[in-house]
Amino acid sequence: MKILSQNELKLRYENLWKAVFIYSLPTIFVMTISASYPLIDKLISLSFVTQNVLDYQPYLEWYKNNISVNNGILSPQIAKEFVNIATQISSQIYNLLFSFAVLTALGSSISFSYRYGQVNREEAKIISGNSVTITFLFSLFAGLFVFTLVFPKWDNIIIFIQLSKKGAWIIQDLTWRYIWPMLIASPLMFINFLLLTLLGADGKGKWAALITVLSIVTNAVFAIIFVKAGNLLLEGAILGTIVSWGISITISMIIIYKSQDSYLRFRWHDLYTLKKNNLKKIFQLGLPSFLNNLAIVSVAILSATMIAYLPGQVEQRNQYGSSILQLYNSAISPWIMLFTSVALGISQGSKSLISYSYGAKQYHKIYQITWRSFILVTGWLVIVFFVCLLFAPSLMRVFAFPPESVNEVRWWVILMTMSFPLAGISFTATTLFQGINKTRLATIVSSLRAIIVLPILVIIGYIIAHAFDDGTTYSNWYYFLVIGLNDLISGLIVGIILAVFLSKRKNSFLKKPTEKTEQPLI
Repeated sequence: MKILSQNELKLRYENLWKAVFIYSLPTIFVMTISASYPLIDKLISLSFVTQNVLDYQPYLEWYKNNISVNNGILSPQIAKEFVNIATQISSQIYNLLFSFAVLTALGSSISFSYRYGQVNREEAKIISGNSVTITFLFSLFAGLFVFTLVFPKWDNIIIFIQLSKKGAWIIQDLTWRYIWPMLIASPLMFINFLLLTLLGADGKGKWAALITVLSIVTNAVFAIIFVKAGNLLLEGAILGTIVSWGISITISMIIIYKSQDSYLRFRWHDLYTLKKNNLKKIFQLGLPSFLNNLAIVSVAILSATMIAYLPGQVEQRNQYGSSILQLYNSAISPWIMLFTSVALGISQGSKSLISYSYGAKQYHKIYQITWRSFILVTGWLVIVFFVCLLFAPSLMRVFAFPPESVNEVRWWVILMTMSFPLAGISFTATTLFQGINKTRLATIVSSLRAIIVLPILVIIGYIIAHAFDDGTTYSNWYYFLVIGLNDLISGLIVGIILAVFLSKRKNSFLKKPTEKTEQPLI
């Protein structure tokens, strides 16, 4: 008879609301802090890098030779706007790389949780060791792939398209300064996120949360030191992040090997004796989350590109080197990514519980965990909508958006997020299908929202905005109205798929067991 640890007993018999909170809070921390790295770097850059930009002679000369406003003198406000746009483009490239890290981390976490539910300590250790090596090797591939998209001598594809190929060289140079150290350190990003995710799945979510809080403080402190003491530009901000990754990995490994009951204590041979089935499962189970994150980033890049070509911007770019819509995108996108990361954190914690219950053959819990996850995610997204409704101007001003233009664009934010709460349906369906190894269904429902519906709406909105072009930015509200329908349309489709799936499995998912060993569920 297998003896269950205290944590496993809680997983099997704890009040489900409490279990969902216990497992979701650490993953919320991990996902939110991971999404906050570029946001913190943006705030630090706006506060400290702007002055370095004003002191950097090549930037001053370029501005004098190419921009006519203010007699070619680079002002602090314009410098801050350049830093703002550069950090936004950098954060999207960061998120593109991070979406690859999500693939191996969540695939490993789900596979680990399944073995954890079976109380199979040996296989769990093998999976944890294999996942470290797989993640390291995959990070090299991902870093090289992203490098091909952003290398200056190969046209900086991602950077150019978001600047409409007419953006300031200063923005391009600042962006590259942030990106190249990040690409070199991509293994640290990947392994850091993997270990934090596995710690949460191993029941050590409190430690994962503490590490993430410590890492964000470390990031801020070292970034300020590099920028101020080293007189660096955006490379100083990312160097602080890289240091925090290294410290986080070190602490995570200490916790794993100091915990005698940990299922993550892999042996050296688990690092190089790779099982083909583990490799297959990690990529198979992580694929839906990868596609979802990749799609979110890709559509953000697509949207930023479309925004750069929306009506009423040519004159602004020619005069100032940037436009009001680019500043708008740079000011609101970080908040949307941050708010979304909380929903993803809830889903990830619930996913581990579902996978554990699936491995433990406690099928009746799966529906109840899914329902609780849906309530939490949707409740959070409702709060997000009202925050955008009431505080959009304040949110945008945090990231150097011109105060005099806030009232002009605040309704764009509201239109863009008007059906955001319905995204809870898509998040919940993906969580359920991934947790029970229905990878094909998980891929379909995660793709609908971000890969299929939203790109179509982006293109339709772009066409309509140009159809009503009056030479100003007024017609652009049609664009934001159309893309705001995304979660309404995709939510209805995914809701039907989810309802049909649950109706066919009501006997296993909805019917409570009669065994005396099972506790009543609250």
